[in-house]
Amino acid sequence: MALNEDGELFIWGSDRMGQCQVPMEVKHEKIKQIAAGYQISYVLTEGGEVIAWGNENLNDVRLTRRNGNSHIAKISVANTTLMALTDDGEIRHLGSQKSDISNIPEDLGKAKDIVTTSDACVALMEDGSLRIWGKATRVRKRFRKWMERSFPCLPEDIILQH
Repeated sequence: MALNEDGELFIWGSDRMGQCQVPMEVKHEKIKQIAAGYQISYVLTEGGEVIAWGNENLNDVRLTRRNGNSHIAKISVANTTLMALTDDGEIRHLGSQKSDISNIPEDLGKAKDIVTTSDACVALMEDGSLRIWGKATRVRKRFRKWMERSFPCLPEDIILQH
């Protein structure tokens, strides 16, 4: 998926589940963000609505078309898991596909950004710390290995959730 400067959406690749066929309602929207999951495409409109199309057999696609959330600022997708960050810093799991990633920590607080991987969700918090949750064993091993290669010492404010 790609979005040009004029807001025009381009999609290519496998269209086995219809994920490359842009619905008419998307063509008339101002698009803020695009995201592609497993056999599914998502857009976040300037109005804060998420529109999804593609494999309607996936549980997450129960949001297909409009889901009524009018204050979503950002979406993050990995495989079939769709997470959202609201304007007020709340992180939400959208759809019905449950996973370790969709179990958002109750004490999370307000976030500034979010990234979703197949194993974990990483939130940049308002205070600059990172909160990570998901499949704990894989998250710890992969993230710590990456951090050790990327930084000479690990920041103390990283909290790994179980």
